[in-house]
Amino acid sequence: MKEKITYEEYLNTFEKDKNGKYMHLIIPEKELSAEINLIGKTDAKFTLDEIIKMTQFASRLFALVDKKTIK
Repeated sequence: MKEKITYEEYLNTFEKDKNGKYMHLIIPEKELSAEINLIGKTDAKFTLDEIIKMTQFASRLFALVDKKTIK
């Protein structure tokens, strides 16, 4: 994962289409977890494990956001 990202990159990761499906959301492989591709899935179709991992990923990713890029 990059050292810093822009807020726009962060938002792009969680972008949804008009049907509420994620367009770019792939949670990378981490220690004991395989990569999770959530492209084309809606929130309602997530498993409990996917919800937990997505929440953790979003938190880790937000920590990388260069706060100067938030408007």
